[in-house]
Amino acid sequence: MQNWFGIVETLLMVYVVSLVGFSLLKYNIRRSLNVPSVMDTRVFY
Repeated sequence: MQNWFGIVETLLMVYVVSLVGFSLLKYNIRRSLNVPSVMDTRVFY
């Protein structure tokens, strides 16, 4: 039971960190559009 709770906690932590990182990455790409990469804009818009 303890092991299962640890796994769930780790998954939740990874999910929150990836969510925050993804939103920061989106904000940075939107802020600095001087980077000419069509793939990034296609992914994030």
